[in-house]
Amino acid sequence: MFCENCGTRLLDTARFCSACGTAVRAAPAAPAAPPPIPRPPSKGFAPPPAGGFQAPPPPPPPGRFAPAPAPVTAAGPVPPQMQWWVVLVLCFFTFGLAGLVWSFRQAAFVKKIDSGSRAMLFLGLTLAAIVLQAVLQLMIGSVSTTAMAGFLLIVIAALNLVILALGLIAIFGMRKSLVQYYNSVEPFGLQLNGVMTFFFSIFYFQYHLSRIAALKKPS
Repeated sequence: MFCENCGTRLLDTARFCSACGTAVRAAPAAPAAPPPIPRPPSKGFAPPPAGGFQAPPPPPPPGRFAPAPAPVTAAGPVPPQMQWWVVLVLCFFTFGLAGLVWSFRQAAFVKKIDSGSRAMLFLGLTLAAIVLQAVLQLMIGSVSTTAMAGFLLIVIAALNLVILALGLIAIFGMRKSLVQYYNSVEPFGLQLNGVMTFFFSIFYFQYHLSRIAALKKPS
């Protein structure tokens, strides 16, 4: 430190000049350094991951778009395509024989879409009961006693109930398989009314099967 009046070198702790006696003014303290201004983290860069940087996937070529994945649908067998009114007319002219044959045709199709279906079995038992009933009716005219004829009539009446029960089991089993298949494997939203199934059975089925067959045809 130096005296401002005579320029004599002084100690840093001196208050007066030793040569001229001039009071010494203390030197101004150096301003404190301002605290560092916090800087926000950079948005453009991030610390590299532990495994290093990975290149992003290449963009699609210009003018092209990646096709959306097509829904997976099961291409099941095509149902019988005969119109229901044709089956009805054939039944009328064949005294119901065509209806019996067509019921087996429908049951065979149901077996394709539901391997656990037993409609064919119950239809076969129904047919066997019908044949047995016809044989018993022929035997009534050849029996010699009234008691035997009465017994045969009782058996024939009982067979009517058996035929009805077996036929209903087969028909409603087919209905269950059709509704389950066409609402899960091939979702066509098929709904089969129980009352319509009871009274119209194969004709009611055929109406819906023909509609599904038309929808499955390629446009």
